[in-house]
Amino acid sequence: GEDRMKGRAEGDSTIPPPPWQLSGGEFLCVGVSFDGARIRQFIPEELQLTAGATGGFYHYRAQQGWGIAPYIAGFAYVDVEGYDAPDGSKGKFAFHAFFSQKGYEGFYNYLQRPGLHLGEASIERRGDQVEATSGSAGKVVFRNVVRILGNEATTPLGSGVNYWVWVEGGQVHGMACSFTSRFLESEPIVAEINPDGS
Repeated sequence: GEDRMKGRAEGDSTIPPPPWQLSGGEFLCVGVSFDGARIRQFIPEELQLTAGATGGFYHYRAQQGWGIAPYIAGFAYVDVEGYDAPDGSKGKFAFHAFFSQKGYEGFYNYLQRPGLHLGEASIERRGDQVEATSGSAGKVVFRNVVRILGNEATTPLGSGVNYWVWVEGGQVHGMACSFTSRFLESEPIVAEINPDGS
């Protein structure tokens, strides 16, 4: 709401309210199906999981843009019913997210607080493989490795919309995030959660 976009008094951040614009980023996205019974404990009761408890991991580096960049982040999310994006994809709820300083400040002041952590992340490419990790205090919580199958030179630009939701004060909030990117086909090798790192 309007009060939320003004920021919170304790934030004291120089980051302006959204919408923000990011460009020149790198994204690693891995889709998975979670154990719905085990993951339910992290999901607010106001949100309904999909039948297959689908979701995944996002790691990304926002290299430049307006308002909030640069920062790097990694998080795990679940798809939820009832909050589809305009393109028909399911709404997404990030149940644990690690952001470097500027990203953390922006999201903390204006958007999601539950499950948000000040932390670190990395995305490294070695040949045809990309490894991404995220966590805090030097401990890795999420780790993904993929093998790139697509060809960057011949892959056209594509676009889409993600609709991110979160719950605060018993109310569901949401934000549409539109993007344009080259989607390189890849083969997942590793999708790990280390609960001892959280």
